[in-house]
Amino acid sequence: MRIDVFANYADANDRKLRDHVVVVLDILRASTSILEAIEMGADCVIPVTTLEEAVALRRARGGGTLLAGEREGKPIDGFDLGNSPIEFTAARVQDKTVVMATTNGTQAIKHVENCDPILIGALRNRRALCELLKQTDRPIALLCAGTDGDYSADDIYGAGALINGLRTLRARCEIDDMGLVAEQFYLVAREDRELLAKCRHYRRLAALGFQDDLEFCFEEDVSEVIPHYASHQITRLR
Repeated sequence: MRIDVFANYADANDRKLRDHVVVVLDILRASTSILEAIEMGADCVIPVTTLEEAVALRRARGGGTLLAGEREGKPIDGFDLGNSPIEFTAARVQDKTVVMATTNGTQAIKHVENCDPILIGALRNRRALCELLKQTDRPIALLCAGTDGDYSADDIYGAGALINGLRTLRARCEIDDMGLVAEQFYLVAREDRELLAKCRHYRRLAALGFQDDLEFCFEEDVSEVIPHYASHQITRLR
């Protein structure tokens, strides 16, 4: 299988992603929070790009709709949830629609929404996702959300984790240069978390007091859920 890694979603377009299975990665924290919302029983997650769109959607949909998101890592005044995956408990999200607006992750999803299929990847569902991806005969695009328009090492780490997971399953992988870099970074940083702690977005979240989120987001292979984006919403593929 061919694997192409895009270190920032802005590097991708419909032409480059044609025929690909797209996996969106925003390890810190949107893709992890989306995974947790779906695992905890949310009916769906609707990603949007602006706060105004989120508020309008809740007004239109009425009861049973929650607003979630962040700007610069911080919760949004008037929203029900931030972007901490730990907040997305069954007590809060089960049987609810979650409308989510984040700085990077939901932007990445909307940027590629014409692709099919679009899966949401995290470290927590790495093994389940790799088992599914191993079965495809289509090229795979690992789309990193990045941070504020720049590359983000935590997402590149996540791409490397998926590539390494596929190798562990003995998938025959043809990987682009960014993928080779991502896998090597994963292998080194997995043994030395201080490398990740030096990354800008990691440091920002630590400074904001989200250390528990950092530990949660970097746990591997603890979820069998695969979120799937189609028709403007994210639901459970399996």
